[in-house]
Amino acid sequence: MGSKQFWSYLTKQGTFGSCKSFISPVPHLSFVQGDKGVSFLKERFDVLSKHHAFSDMEYTEDKAKMAEWMPLMMPGRSPDEVLAATRVMNGTDVNFGALTNQLLKHLTSAPDAQVKYCKRVTGLKRNANGWTVSIKDVKKKDACVKEIDEYYASSVRRGKVRNGAVYLAALGGAGALMAKSVQTLEVIAWPDLGCEAVRRLTVKDMPLTVILDAHGGDLYQSGPAAYLEAK
Repeated sequence: MGSKQFWSYLTKQGTFGSCKSFISPVPHLSFVQGDKGVSFLKERFDVLSKHHAFSDMEYTEDKAKMAEWMPLMMPGRSPDEVLAATRVMNGTDVNFGALTNQLLKHLTSAPDAQVKYCKRVTGLKRNANGWTVSIKDVKKKDACVKEIDEYYASSVRRGKVRNGAVYLAALGGAGALMAKSVQTLEVIAWPDLGCEAVRRLTVKDMPLTVILDAHGGDLYQSGPAAYLEAK
């Protein structure tokens, strides 16, 4: 909420540009399953809806209403499944890359501001006229990090060849559709990590792409190269 107020203030100054270039209105949904999840979401709704920023939040356990809110997630579910959801219509989706570029462009146009890249702030000290900022050039370290990343990627490729394994990637941004291909799911390690726990899935007809094959191929490298060559 504070960020939105700040961006609104910058827009009103007339030099920042339009917020429409990086922020769009998108309803925010929360969805839970099971008695424990429903109890948590109901309590969360009761607390948040009392705050002026969430006074328009909606709560429902009605499956017909949920089908209206999230039509891709509801078909095929058991009538006895315990579900609940909340919706906030004044949610937003932010393109932080576009926002960063717009902020930097705004700062470079200011007469008393400088934008420096590949620098790290190592010190900040108040003085009589304002602040003294100490910075360090990190280009050399960035090159070192890139070299380490490339070494790690090559070691992963060698491991795939050595073990006759492949690395698969799924289509991003279509989780609800991909979930229809999952037949069974089992947490096999680190359950305390929640959504980051290691899971074993049984899937059927799930569209996947082989990124690293068992022969050393790397689609992340060969794909862009083929595209550039075709151009």
